[in-house]
Amino acid sequence: MTTTGPADLLLGPDAQGVLDAALAGEGLRAASWERHAVHARPGAETSVGFAVRAVAVRGSGVAPRELYLVATTADLPGGAPGIARLTGADGLTVSVWAHPADPALPALGTATTPALLGDLLRAAGDAGTVTDLGVVAYRPLRRAVTVAATPAGRRWAKVLRPAVAAGLVHRLDLLRSAGVRVPATVAHAPGLVVLADAAGRPLADHLRTCAPPSPAAVLDLLDGLPVAATALPARRTPADRLDRYADALARALPDAPVRSVAAQVARVLAGADPGPVVATHGDLHPANLWWDGRPGAGALGLIDVDTLGPGRRVDDLACLVAHLTVLPTLDPGYHRVPGLRDAFLAASDRVVDPDALRARAAAVLLSLAASRPAEHLARTWLDQARELVRRPSTAVPVPHRGTLERRAS
Repeated sequence: MTTTGPADLLLGPDAQGVLDAALAGEGLRAASWERHAVHARPGAETSVGFAVRAVAVRGSGVAPRELYLVATTADLPGGAPGIARLTGADGLTVSVWAHPADPALPALGTATTPALLGDLLRAAGDAGTVTDLGVVAYRPLRRAVTVAATPAGRRWAKVLRPAVAAGLVHRLDLLRSAGVRVPATVAHAPGLVVLADAAGRPLADHLRTCAPPSPAAVLDLLDGLPVAATALPARRTPADRLDRYADALARALPDAPVRSVAAQVARVLAGADPGPVVATHGDLHPANLWWDGRPGAGALGLIDVDTLGPGRRVDDLACLVAHLTVLPTLDPGYHRVPGLRDAFLAASDRVVDPDALRARAAAVLLSLAASRPAEHLARTWLDQARELVRRPSTAVPVPHRGTLERRAS
């Protein structure tokens, strides 16, 4: 390998050499391949999935195979089986494995094999026959989700690093004990948590077709998060990682005013009050909020609660504001959402510092833009971040108050 960086290795024509080198030990070469998915973490690793048709190297006599190979620039611990490690002349190391042998997700094989997943369900007392199984999401080294059809209904298998999966089971128990609606845990094993369907539909679906729940219902739901969650490990927020996202976005859009927007966000952050540490969801957006159509907080539920833990309420609200801001740029069917976003801002201004809310929402927008979507979206989201942090609040900031005081106001 004689490449200069991960973009050349994995995102350009040099990928052929990476795949051939990884397959050579099995007497195979890549006869054809398609780049299936790119996962780039700003300032960290790049991982790419390839759908590969592998054929025998001349004289090896190996049968052709259809493979899904994952190549990553992540620094992986040595000794993991099934990993081909390739080091270029510039010292960059790329590790390659065949799905489902993800070295960080040991339960991926169970979640993607009907018989194995059925055995796990049966051992947990659930319907053990998996009649259909599909992959919903796969982020190498991080997580995967599969959905299984069974006689008892759909079952969602979340594959995580083993320590994260154990934490998810604990978080789900905490939320249920506090009366927060979350999906039922059907089964779990090291690195794997199987859940039943959530009640209702994602808020993102409702936003296309009907009036959404009131902002007050969302605020009440957040007030009901268990205090015990503040003892869990804390996570860094997009505001904490602002410099990293700005660096990545500035490289992707060298002619855009990324640095000036980030500097403006940083100035507002420095002078704003983030509020006290409370229990937070950690990734609150319209796909993780589920609603059954009834009024009130009791009709709302949460999914993807892996991120539950201590934080600032303003960051949950900022995450939701940012995602409501970008939805209409992704689909014109979300034409009602700008009005909802403004109503949600106004309601949130009464419980958190309005400047902190806008600056932290702008930081989330920069993080979304830095994840390298289409260039026109990245530019649009950068402009929206600049507009949001410039936009003055019409509310008078109030001290952070307790739930009873807020509800009475």
